[in-house]
Amino acid sequence: MGRVIAITSGKGGVGKTTLTCVLAEGLSRLSKSVVAVDGDMGLRNLDLAFGVQSEIVYDLADVVEGRCPLDRALVKTGSGAMYLAAPNKELTKEGLDAFRYMLAALKEHFDYVLIDCGAGVGDSVLQVALSAGEAIVVTTPTETALRDGERMAAKLRAGGMRQLKLVINRINVKLIERGRAPDVDKTIDQLAVPLLGLVPEEPAIVALQNEGKSIFDSNLKKTAIQIADICMRLCGAWVPLRRIR
Repeated sequence: MGRVIAITSGKGGVGKTTLTCVLAEGLSRLSKSVVAVDGDMGLRNLDLAFGVQSEIVYDLADVVEGRCPLDRALVKTGSGAMYLAAPNKELTKEGLDAFRYMLAALKEHFDYVLIDCGAGVGDSVLQVALSAGEAIVVTTPTETALRDGERMAAKLRAGGMRQLKLVINRINVKLIERGRAPDVDKTIDQLAVPLLGLVPEEPAIVALQNEGKSIFDSNLKKTAIQIADICMRLCGAWVPLRRIR
């Protein structure tokens, strides 16, 4: 039986979709079967991160509304993970119920089901996130992202989510040292969510994805190591935290 993990954020622009993509690849490299589900209904972008936008024929709405079987909607990515596209519309209440059944079916066949949720704390976003058994809250060390991440964590807890982890993304040590960004300890304290991992600021990740290249085979070693550490922690291994310097 696999795990369904919602990857969420209180605001857009924190790198949630990119993180979903590299976590899917990292877990695949640990010989785990992974499917990444684009849960950003109406605004999918995960297909671009995987570079499979031209291969999509069906999306998850086609599955939950009975127009095609689940296996026909899955697209294999170059990272080894499978991908399921979001529809270009919001799901109805009945569609959300069917979506939850679909996640249960995926859990039977994959070790990890990663849902790239939409940004914000709106009801439709929360309903998708709460369809998972656990969640990763992604934030950056900025005051606006922290406030919105704190709200997201509170909303998830209020909705019954008990397994929450935190990833602090796009950490710029120089800004923190100059007092222009909150430090890691303040971020953890404000969100009150157990830390899963730290990821340094690295704009080249998006360029690599656009070129269809893997972060794990690039010269971005520090970032790749941090992502690999997060993946191993997700798999239950005890991995000491590496501070970003």
